[in-house]
Amino acid sequence: MTMFPSREHLAAYQAILDGWGIYPALLVDRYLNVVAWNDSGNRVFGDFFICSERERNAVWSTFMDPSQRERLVHWEQAARRSIALLRARSDRYANETWFGELITDLYQASPEFRTWWPEHNILFTCHDQNEINHPLIGSLAFQGTTLVMPERPDLQIMVHTPLSKFDTTTKLRAFMNEKSIVEITG
Repeated sequence: MTMFPSREHLAAYQAILDGWGIYPALLVDRYLNVVAWNDSGNRVFGDFFICSERERNAVWSTFMDPSQRERLVHWEQAARRSIALLRARSDRYANETWFGELITDLYQASPEFRTWWPEHNILFTCHDQNEINHPLIGSLAFQGTTLVMPERPDLQIMVHTPLSKFDTTTKLRAFMNEKSIVEITG
């Protein structure tokens, strides 16, 4: 069972996420569930509004959403990193059955997860560069940074700063501006 932030806290976190503008930003809980996002994060990583809670889990999505295999240029690296994050979290919250259920489900559903989970890699934070093949705007490159919320260490903000490679900033500005124009005229 996911422990969501209170409405008051969620509004404050949402303001922080929205403040990142064109930089995709996500609020992730202890289970690696995306619980809030800014517009850019939603448009770059997929439509979170139509996803179930399970589908908003970063590890589940990486392994079980076919569009993520196409979107993540270095899918295997991202998948292995997500396993290492999951292992760190499941070790930290060892008494929570939620993790065991997710691991069992992934073990049954994904041959890659079955192969890589026994390697026992652990990762505590995410500060790497990643490339995305976006279906509408093409190749994008980001520097991922994880920010821990001091008042809620079980929540983290993941900000994806555009890199100059592939002219990511220009593409994001045009993409986000395109939506604004449609909203104003539509």
